[in-house]
Amino acid sequence: MKGMIERYLDRVMAVADIRDSAREAQIRDELRDHLEQKVEELKRGGLDPAEALVKAVEDHGNPMIVGYRLRPWRLIDVRLRGTARGVIAIGPKAKGIVAIGGLAIGVFALGGVAVGAIAFGGCALALLAWGGLVCGGLAWGGAAVGVVAFGGVAIGVVASGATAIGIWVPGAAQVIWSYFTWQTVPAWWRWIGEIFSFNPKSVAEREAWSRMVNIANGAAMAILFAILMVQGWLTKKERNRMGEIDRAFIE
Repeated sequence: MKGMIERYLDRVMAVADIRDSAREAQIRDELRDHLEQKVEELKRGGLDPAEALVKAVEDHGNPMIVGYRLRPWRLIDVRLRGTARGVIAIGPKAKGIVAIGGLAIGVFALGGVAVGAIAFGGCALALLAWGGLVCGGLAWGGAAVGVVAFGGVAIGVVASGATAIGIWVPGAAQVIWSYFTWQTVPAWWRWIGEIFSFNPKSVAEREAWSRMVNIANGAAMAILFAILMVQGWLTKKERNRMGEIDRAFIE
């Protein structure tokens, strides 16, 4: 009994990567007691000792999944499965101050679906959102909905884009609806229009606008590239670590 259970616990605790030896020993003892109790219950239910042992371990779950569930919140948490939780969290699902993943929730979030104060993603929801389909205070994307929205299709209080709907639509290529015009908009709104207008009033303004857009897009792409490089490196390290524990984890 001890051999199979201990081998299973070795794999679980290696994945959990708990860096407090006393806490690790406590959790290990609790898991061992639970498994041994389960074996005894199965034996009383009619299984022979070997079958009861195998079933107890199998029923307890995949050691990668169990181990990740036991892993505490940490500074940097990188996972190949489940939800990463840390100041910097990287995984299929990620929750952290900086969250990077398929589904990412954080102060800064980057992912297929990203939710945060600042979010970059295929679908992004944030105070400052940038991506394909975005919603936020300042939304910049292919389709953008926000207080200030800028994109291919833009809907907002102030909206500017190829097609735009808003209370004020400064310089959109196609205006579906706009309450204010350049002539009637309150003066304190004009600076927003000057920044986010597709059609500035002069050649100099148009050139300034074009430079600003190029700089903003270039900076955003450089930041994203750097983040993705770091994400790839950290994920590779975790993959290698998992492979050293058990090749089955990555196959």
